[in-house]
Amino acid sequence: MSKDELQALFPGPVPVSVAGRDLEVGPLTLGELPALLAVLRESATSLGAGFDPVALVVEHPDLAIRLIAVLTRQDADWLKGLSLDEAAALLVAAIEANESFFVRNGRALVAAMQRAVMAAGGLPLPASSSADTASPT
Repeated sequence: MSKDELQALFPGPVPVSVAGRDLEVGPLTLGELPALLAVLRESATSLGAGFDPVALVVEHPDLAIRLIAVLTRQDADWLKGLSLDEAAALLVAAIEANESFFVRNGRALVAAMQRAVMAAGGLPLPASSSADTASPT
């Protein structure tokens, strides 16, 4: 396996400069997964079927703060002082840092969110199209 292939499977931290700080947002660890799942379970009905980082920041700022705090290991109080553009940039960096996990496990995550929505008494999420869920070749 080449270095590029390994980098694609196991990416390193994603650098981002926000509010005068140079940060490196790294992939989540196993120990951080429960906190992420708790935020996702709590917010499953708010997120719906699609995920748009900018819409999340604008439409659900409290949820965005909690999610960004978990994904970036930054203090929620500091995050509250960010501009909307900075918060969105930080969230995008966090998604990029964890992209390989989300791509490999996308279907399982959607199914888990579906179960959480149903358990909370919500409506089922719309089914994804085959193009949205097809595995990259």
